[in-house]
Amino acid sequence: MRDIKFRAWDGKRFVYECYIRGGVAYEEMDCYGDPPSQTDWIVEQYTGIKDKNGVEIFEGDVVQIEDYCPFIVEWEVTQDPKAGEYDDDWTCGWSVPPWPSKMKIIGNIHQNSATI
Repeated sequence: MRDIKFRAWDGKRFVYECYIRGGVAYEEMDCYGDPPSQTDWIVEQYTGIKDKNGVEIFEGDVVQIEDYCPFIVEWEVTQDPKAGEYDDDWTCGWSVPPWPSKMKIIGNIHQNSATI
């Protein structure tokens, strides 16, 4: 089973120690467990996969496999093209190939948009 981790982009930096409630990230909670104010941070989830250098791969990272074109890590939901019109044959998962030993994080969509 993989670790469930999140990070949040606040527009300038990543915050790894944050609270998530209802898909919204908060840097701290008050003594009642309520967030002090809502933020517009972008929440991204850990894929459970590390690259060849042991770095955790998160949603929004830009990853490259050897000399191939880089790609953005995203959560994908797709329907099997062979499924019938009324079949619920949906699959979901991370857009990460199963070769972590060949993958390297080269940036992310927030700080390195030129690498995409």
